[in-house]
Amino acid sequence: MLISLLFACAGVPDVPKPPPQKPDIVLVIVDTLRADHLGVYGHHRPTSSAMDALAQGGTWFHRAYASSGWTLPSMATLFSGLYPHQHLVGRLAFRGTEFGKLDAETTTLAETLGAQGYRSGAVVNNTFMAPEFQLDQGFEVYDYQGATNKEHRSATTTVDIGMKWLDTVTEPAFLVLHFMEPHLDYEAHAPHIGAFSKDNPAATQIDLDGLVGKSHRNTPPSAEVQEFVRQRYDEEILHVDDAVDYLVAALKKRNRWDNSVFVITSDHGEEFWEHGGFEHGHTLMGELTRAPLIIAGGAVPARGRVDAVVEHVDLVYGLTTIGGADPLPETLGTDLWAIADGSAVNHDNTALSENILYGTPRVSIVDERSRLEFDFAKGSGTLWQVDPDGMERRSVGPAQRASEGKRLSEAIKRKRGSLESIDGVGGVTIADQEMFLQLQSLGYIEAPSETTAPPSPAGPATTP
Repeated sequence: MLISLLFACAGVPDVPKPPPQKPDIVLVIVDTLRADHLGVYGHHRPTSSAMDALAQGGTWFHRAYASSGWTLPSMATLFSGLYPHQHLVGRLAFRGTEFGKLDAETTTLAETLGAQGYRSGAVVNNTFMAPEFQLDQGFEVYDYQGATNKEHRSATTTVDIGMKWLDTVTEPAFLVLHFMEPHLDYEAHAPHIGAFSKDNPAATQIDLDGLVGKSHRNTPPSAEVQEFVRQRYDEEILHVDDAVDYLVAALKKRNRWDNSVFVITSDHGEEFWEHGGFEHGHTLMGELTRAPLIIAGGAVPARGRVDAVVEHVDLVYGLTTIGGADPLPETLGTDLWAIADGSAVNHDNTALSENILYGTPRVSIVDERSRLEFDFAKGSGTLWQVDPDGMERRSVGPAQRASEGKRLSEAIKRKRGSLESIDGVGGVTIADQEMFLQLQSLGYIEAPSETTAPPSPAGPATTP
């Protein structure tokens, strides 16, 4: 007893506590999800109660943008922290079956987090995320399944596969889950099919399968049919919302929520004839590039709505920071957390998007009040005013065009170096029959019929 008291009085040095484990990072990427079709972003239909609750209890960015309006270049940015003019991954010279792949020398987000002790896994479902495009760099598990408009792995199944992998991991985890809904053909799973569209008589006036393909992108149907298409799209979001709720519950059940960074975003949006077109890949306007960005989980502060203009390169920068890593080489992003708390000093409040799938090459920049979309072939651009939600509703008036055009052109040059077209890289020629048909079904490769065979790698590429 006396010895115990003496030690107590002398004060035994505290045993050092182990440092807290780095947080899990769960990145949910919802294919083709427009920000303004979620309730927290102002949508009028109840599509997203679970995602809305996460936003309201966490941090959400009202003006977030993707780096492109279609999957391949956008995903390359999300995995590398580089703009398309840096990673050069897209459609090569608009030849129908030749695309770029990520350079093996590029340091990816998965690789840099892996160097900090993270285990990394991904479950992905878009054919443009196939290993041939080398987006799997740095992932120890990369569970890929190609998709068509008719057949794709569901969001719920994707969660189950991700959780099965997570159950094998005791170290900090970086988990990417890609949900194919709400990509065309807007065929939601039961019980969501018909939730919004059931009583719309326009259902008999349109074949949704017939919407796929370039010939339909600039032929707006009636207002009633357009509303039916939007309703069917929103029904797909209901399934995603259920999957997000299911995922959060699964993380909490495994005691991995309180030390997690949980991110929801999309690779691009979808146009419903706002500027005369439909689907995606053909412009860089807000309906295709404005993305949801919601961050929740116990490892990050809840800051509510953030109004600064941010982009995916900022998100990638923020994820490297929270993982204890240095910024990715050559990234031009700003730390997302510094933007959120107002401490960022070099953030210019603009978002750059580039590389389109159909048409002549373009680049676009948007800030708090205007967007410039520049067409390299024409050597000129279009100027749009943006509303408080960051969407383009009317063009810039004649009195302001010169000054706005010069201001935004200079902003593009600061980020990109010039207003000159930059060639992409090749590396992937779609000669595999299954992959070709999947991309054709998704509307990414134009061909006379569904039975058209892909050309051989040595043959001439087709022009969409």
